[in-house]
Amino acid sequence: MPNMEFLLNCRRLPSRLTAEQVAVLVGCQPHDIPVLVRAKLLKPLGDPAPNSTKWFAASELESKLADEKWVGRVTAKLYEYWRESKARPNTNPT
Repeated sequence: MPNMEFLLNCRRLPSRLTAEQVAVLVGCQPHDIPVLVRAKLLKPLGDPAPNSTKWFAASELESKLADEKWVGRVTAKLYEYWRESKARPNTNPT
């Protein structure tokens, strides 16, 4: 898997990207990608099983990243998710 610097500096992205690569390009953490998929802001290719590697189309991601409104919705959804996450009671007594 290419590192962050390689991915950000490559002239042409690979046609399929992993969740980790998408996170680098979107500017979030890999654990935020499932949040964006559930919110239908990102769509994995094909019909992957829940526990399989998710692949995303680079061409679609590039067009989405050029849309300022989409980037704003991503940011708002992540803020909302983490704000609600912090408000939930901790059900794991340790």
